[in-house]
Amino acid sequence: MTGAYELYCPGTPVGTVVLNDAVTSATLSPPAPTSGQSFSLTGYQTVVNIPASLAGAAAALQPNLTGSATAQIDATGATPAKTPEGPLNFNVAIPSPVPTDGVTLMLPTPASTVSGFTATSNAITIQEDASASLTLMVSGAPLALTCTAYPNDTITPSGITTSTPSAQPIAPVIAVAGGGSPTTTPTAATTTTKAPAGGGTTAPSAKPVTSPSGSLAFTGIGPGIGVLTVFGGALILLGFALLVLVDAPRRALAQFASLSLTRWRRAGEQDSRRFASLVPGNSRQLLRSGLRMAKETADWLLGR
Repeated sequence: MTGAYELYCPGTPVGTVVLNDAVTSATLSPPAPTSGQSFSLTGYQTVVNIPASLAGAAAALQPNLTGSATAQIDATGATPAKTPEGPLNFNVAIPSPVPTDGVTLMLPTPASTVSGFTATSNAITIQEDASASLTLMVSGAPLALTCTAYPNDTITPSGITTSTPSAQPIAPVIAVAGGGSPTTTPTAATTTTKAPAGGGTTAPSAKPVTSPSGSLAFTGIGPGIGVLTVFGGALILLGFALLVLVDAPRRALAQFASLSLTRWRRAGEQDSRRFASLVPGNSRQLLRSGLRMAKETADWLLGR
């Protein structure tokens, strides 16, 4: 009932993709369910046109356009309020040459029936959710597109673009009953973060955090500061006492050891000098005795 709308798919490996003239259709069965009555959505199908530029690029790599899509049906005046759809698989042969109008993609093929709805009001509105996902298989690798619905021709032409939609996203109306609304209203805008000109990111503004003063922490003198002061002073005095008790004996032992070593060293030096003084005298006496005996021995030999 909304008619044609636009799918805006940013952040793909080939850039931002725009698909105009998308249409989602279905009918209610029964056409006017009353509150408490079960009903189904028949002939549910979305038709998307793949522009010739994208279809031609895919045809250069493979003969068929294959992949899958996931979507969601939103219900007002009925339950469940949200019904996921998919993955809806497709496999479409790409004509050669590729038509200038592109290649038509119908999801699902054939059109399906979505059952399990229960009316909670006589006024029922069935919508296609603003967000959908499309995955194209290119040379065996998935090309993921996360798409959002906007009013048709918000950006033209279809294909790869660098523009950003100026309108708000929409949830296209598929079918209505009773007093349901056939008019599509923009969905709530999502908050985006824009990069500043100099690079980096700018965080979205946030409200300041407030808290009552009773729950905040304050610094200053508390009721236990006096006890802590006395306890700290006692620990300091205990530390000085331990230092004196431990260090004084250690110093005394070090001085005693140094004094004993000095005395032993001096005694050794005196003994050395005494021995040195004795050695020359004894040596001279032995030398004289040796010379005398040699002289007597020579005289004895000559006298003979």
